[in-house]
Order: sequence, then structure tokens, then C-alpha cells
Amino acid sequence: MGSLPVPSVQAMVAATGIVHLVNHNVPEDVVEGMKASIKGFFELPAETKKQVAQEPGQLEGYGQLFVVSDDQKLDWADSLYVKTQPLQDRNLRFWPDQPAGFSNRMCSIDSEWHSTDIAATVKITTDGLLAAMANNLGVEAEVIAERCGGGVQSVRVQYYPPCAQADKVVGISPYSDADLVTILLQANEVDDLQIRRDGAWLPVRPLEGAFIVNLGDILQV
Repeated sequence: MGSLPVPSVQAMVAATGIVHLVNHNVPEDVVEGMKASIKGFFELPAETKKQVAQEPGQLEGYGQLFVVSDDQKLDWADSLYVKTQPLQDRNLRFWPDQPAGFSNRMCSIDSEWHSTDIAATVKITTDGLLAAMANNLGVEAEVIAERCGGGVQSVRVQYYPPCAQADKVVGISPYSDADLVTILLQANEVDDLQIRRDGAWLPVRPLEGAFIVNLGDILQV
């Protein structure tokens, strides 16, 4: 991964801040295994999923995002959010043990690197992407590597249940990612992601085998 699929980071930000990433280094079997595990988790009975439920006032675990009031209208989505890096930030109480192997496909619980978990392989791809960004910005790759080497990594998976009145609900309320960069995997062919540009909401079409790279607020600043 020697260069970005756009002329520069500045051009990417000026466009949409989002680009499809193809020809990455994440093995297909790792991606497909993660997709199957995500599907299996959200198909579990509610009581089973609640074993890793969020605690009041916290984002980590299974539940809803951005709950700030008992009176608010909730998003029409279920979410599972866990912290994967650094190791000391992990709270395994929120890591599901069902379906079998899900947690290890998401991120190996031990401290070793594994080529079969999505978090480790995506991190390698992200490191290469950041190096390419550094080159585009005229910065030594080592500078970004040093500043991001101890960075936080998390995994969030979301499911949007069928809704009989879909025109009256929102899957996830509009927001911007406050991080450095987000690597997004669309698990099926549903157009469930939109970006806002020039006052209009535009769909991001799924592209087979591709990840979506979203530049976060930190990098755009």
C-alpha cells in the first residue's frame, strides 16, 4: 500500500472524507468469519445478548448508542462495542462467548498477534494507510507511527432490525467520528450507510471485498 487511492489526504477531506479501500491485506476468510459471527450474535435470544449488556452511562457492551435521557427517542439499532487496544483498557466482561469463537475472531483475548482476528489484521492495514497518509502530507512515516503507536482501538458492530414504519425512525443519529481514522466493514449488500455533503445525504454503496475508510475529526483537523 504505497499511496492513497486519491491525490492527497487534503483532496480526500475536501471530497467526502470517505473512500473505499481495496487490495488490502485482510484475508477474505477473516472477513467472512467476522461477518458470520456478527450475524450469529445478533440472532441470539435477547437474554443471551444481555449477558454483555452496557452498564448505565457507559458505551461499552451490548445495547444502544448515545443514550443520554430516559425520555429520548432511541435509534433503531442494536450495538456491541468493545475496546481492543491498549490491552489494559480491555474489559472482557463485555466480550461475548457466543457464538463460539466470536470474541477471538473480533480480537484475540490473549496478548499475542493472530492473523485470524479482524482487529489485528485491520491494524496492519491501518498502519500502512497511515504511512501512506504521512507520505501524502510530506511527513515522515515514523512520526505518525510514533504518535499513534499506543493509540486506542475499538470494535463496534451494529444491527438494524426490520421496522414496519421505517420512515419514522433513524438507524443511527447523524454524527462524526471523533477518532483518527475509522475502518468500516459493510456486512451485506444493504445501503445502510449515508454521508452528508452539500446539505444532502448520499448513500455509500457496498463494494464487495472493500473496506470503507473514514477520516476522523482528529485527522481532518
